[in-house]
Amino acid sequence: MGTTFAEAKRKGGPLMFSWADHVVLYLIWAHNGFDIDKLAGWLRYQTTTVSNAINRIRPLLHQYLTHFWTSSRRRPRPVPFSSLSHIGLLMDSTSVEVFRPTGCFEEAKKYWDGKNKNYALKVEVAVMASAPHFCFFVSKGVPASIHDYTLHLMNFASYISYLLKTPAEQLLLLDDDRNQSF
Repeated sequence: MGTTFAEAKRKGGPLMFSWADHVVLYLIWAHNGFDIDKLAGWLRYQTTTVSNAINRIRPLLHQYLTHFWTSSRRRPRPVPFSSLSHIGLLMDSTSVEVFRPTGCFEEAKKYWDGKNKNYALKVEVAVMASAPHFCFFVSKGVPASIHDYTLHLMNFASYISYLLKTPAEQLLLLDDDRNQSF
């Protein structure tokens, strides 16, 4: 993370906050969902100063976290002592309750979840089948009236690149006479 901030240090004028202050400020803003005006008043800074600090740290955090999360993604491993050892991901859909959408009833009823009897957005979550069960995929929210299987068909293409065996894994499979590796 140090190289990311070192590169950014050369850009722009002097900082009102340190880089650590930028990160803390961004985390407070993101966690609590404050309006920037309210946060600036709470910290006794001008709104533009707080807004500039948040806007300055956002691309740096995105760059660092994208590199961190995509460079060391764990591969699926067989689940030992299981008849389903070939499963790599476990997927399920869940509804996230939201307020009733404003507007006409015809638009709002798309968000009605008949099973849970509330207005909701439906998301599909995929976790690794073997321990430590990391969450790898979370789909964008769709209206709750969409069926789980339809949602899965919409998102399935994003899982394929993760589930395909790498060339090294394919070689292991060819060398293993009883296919115990995978």
